[in-house]
This record gives sequence, structure tokens and C-alpha cells, in this order.
Amino acid sequence: MEEVDGDKFRVKENEWRRVVEAREGESSSQFTLNSPPNQSNHPVFMDTQFVSQLLKLFTKFSKTSKKESFWFSSNILERVRSYPDAERYYLSFNLDKKNWVGVCVDCTSWSIVVMDCNIALRTDSMMVKEVTPIAQMFPYLLKQGGKQFLHKDARAFSIERPRSIPQNTFHADSAVSALLLVQAHAVAGVDLQMHYP
Repeated sequence: MEEVDGDKFRVKENEWRRVVEAREGESSSQFTLNSPPNQSNHPVFMDTQFVSQLLKLFTKFSKTSKKESFWFSSNILERVRSYPDAERYYLSFNLDKKNWVGVCVDCTSWSIVVMDCNIALRTDSMMVKEVTPIAQMFPYLLKQGGKQFLHKDARAFSIERPRSIPQNTFHADSAVSALLLVQAHAVAGVDLQMHYP
């Protein structure tokens, strides 16, 4: 059990994953239903399994000398191919089974925005280390998925960690906070997140 603010609190990681995935599915459905019919670049919300499967490939990917020759599994590729016009991919990312962060992979700015509701837990360099596998693999994943690049080389995405994001230091709420931050960012970017309660 983890002690949080004097209370005994335990939530199994699989239970949080189910909650996060249900909310991600709902967010994706709402954005699809409420987007104008001609809007092809709506945000894409990837589930936690996508993130987990992608991160498991990083060791093998990092050992491959010619990154272009590395092939992603069909289930990961299919997720990218399902949204050929997507420009932003949103991921919920669980760090050390305690803290969740929202991540936006933005193909238009070629950057990854990390939405961390408790920046005191990790330094910027620690967070960059956590997100680097996504930043390095995603260009090759997009290329294999048939996406057109802004850059001819498959350079890694830059990583940003805005400080203006509202903070919530209660660990048990980090999954919900990450989801709310992702939804706010999908609607209006970092500016709206500054007003998130």
C-alpha cells in the first residue's frame, strides 16, 4: 500500500489502465463526433497498450545501426495507418507505476509536449530520458505507416515540458489529471491548460 496524505490508498495499475483507456476512448469518440466533417486532422488518442508495446521495442530499436531497417510490429503500425491525416497523437504515459503524464506528439511542430501535473517528481533531464524512446522511434514509425515528413531525415522529435501546466501533487490523481490535460491540450493547446482547475 502507498501512503498518500495520511490515508492508506491502493489502486492496482491494471485498474488505472482500464480507467485511462476508457477515458481515452471516450475522448477520441467525442472529438470525432464533434469535429467538422471536413476536418481530417483531428487529434488521435492512443491507448496505453500502444505506448507499452512501443516502449518494449526501444532496446532492439536502439541497437539497430540502420534505423530505417527496423520494422515495427503490425499492430503498432496499424494504429498509425488507421489515421493517415493525423497531425497530433496523444498518449497517456505511466512513469514508474506512480505518476501519469500526458504526451502530445505534434507532427506539425515536430515536437513532443509533455504534460506533467507534478513536475517536482522529475527534473527536466529525467523526463527527457523517459520520453526519448518515443521521440526517437516515432519518426520511423510514421514513415513506415505511410506519413509524409516535414523533414527529409527522420530526426527525433524535440521534447518540451511546459511549466505553465497546473500542478496536482496528489499522486493518486495523476492519471485523471493527465487525461484532463490531454483533453485541454487537444482542444486549445497549452493556453487552455493554464485555466484547467
